[in-house]
Amino acid sequence: MVPINEKRKPNYDLNRLKGLIRTEKIIITKSSEKSAFSMGFSRQEILDTILDLTPRDFYKSMTAYRDHKIWQDVYKPHFMKEDTAFDLYIKLQESIDEKCVIISFKSSEEDDYV
Repeated sequence: MVPINEKRKPNYDLNRLKGLIRTEKIIITKSSEKSAFSMGFSRQEILDTILDLTPRDFYKSMTAYRDHKIWQDVYKPHFMKEDTAFDLYIKLQESIDEKCVIISFKSSEEDDYV
C-alpha cells in the first residue's frame, strides 16, 4: 500500500472549485451521494453546502489512497439541517478534465476512508 501524505494547506483553490460547481462541471461519486442521501441531503443541498464552505472549514490535504500523486482537500464544516447538527467530512479534488470531484460527503464521525 502506498503511504498517504498529508499537508495543512489546501492543494486546490476553493473559489476555483466553487466556480466549477457553479458552471456544472461536477462529478459526485456514488459513495458520497449515497452517504449524503442517507443524511437527508438532496443533490442540490450537497452542492449548496460545498458552495458555502469557507477557508476556516479546511482540515487537511491528503494524497489519494490509490494514487499518491493525486491530492484531495478535506473540509470539515459544521452544518445545521432542520433541527439536526452535522459535522461533515467533505473531500474534494479537481479532475484532469477540470471538474470538481466530490469524493466524500458524510458525517465526520465516520472513518476517513472512502
